[in-house]
Amino acid sequence: MDGTVLVADDDRTIRTVLTQALTRGGCKVHATSSLLTLKRWVNEGKGDLVITDVIMPDGNGIELVPEIKSVRPELPVIVISAQNTIVTAIQATEADAYHYLPKPFDLPDLMKRVSRALADKSQSRAQASRADEFVAEDLPLVGRSPAMQSLYQVIARVMNADLPILITGESGTGKSLIARTIHDLGDRRTMPLVSATGADFRNVEEPSSLVSRARNGTLLLDEVADLPLDAQTRIVRMLDDLQEDGPRIMATPMDRSTAATRAASQPVG
Repeated sequence: MDGTVLVADDDRTIRTVLTQALTRGGCKVHATSSLLTLKRWVNEGKGDLVITDVIMPDGNGIELVPEIKSVRPELPVIVISAQNTIVTAIQATEADAYHYLPKPFDLPDLMKRVSRALADKSQSRAQASRADEFVAEDLPLVGRSPAMQSLYQVIARVMNADLPILITGESGTGKSLIARTIHDLGDRRTMPLVSATGADFRNVEEPSSLVSRARNGTLLLDEVADLPLDAQTRIVRMLDDLQEDGPRIMATPMDRSTAATRAASQPVG
């Protein structure tokens, strides 16, 4: 790695660990416990990358990100925080942070992201929109476990992506809830979310009507993997005919336990 990293964290241990690791990795490091100092460095043109904590004695690191971007839009900012909630992950992403990592973070993982950020520094990472402010109590997903932290980060990364999304997991783990959360927090949230089950594709001769209902919102294919071949063919044809301004597709496959249960319930003989 080659570059100068600006580190802002009020925890001396974190500053020391990051300074040592980044220096060993070939970077120059300026570390501070003050956002005002960080802001001055940025305004002076110092640094190729910023790593900042959220809760600091003199302000909020996430709130500083737009200020940094207004002065130096090409400067990537990695946000780290002990406030491990989906709200923090979303706020960091929508502030145009390069990445968000909850504490305690994995140091090798952070170093990989630093290396990638320095390599990608010249590339524009403009966000498609700015999400509304969210209140934690109003969000459908809650939890602070490591697994939930990973989920929050994934949601933050894909919520504005114009790519098909496959959500896997066992029955009862909330796959449809995750799909709704991605839709509600993303830039398509003002458009319809249409959920289509296997029955819809058995009964609808032309699945294009589902696309019309979803418009350029989200079409969720909910556990449609057990459909007969002709219905699956209609789905494939529908997906092939999708326009660029059509809905984003999300799908939740049926898990094996559910499929086995249904198979066992079928009459024999």
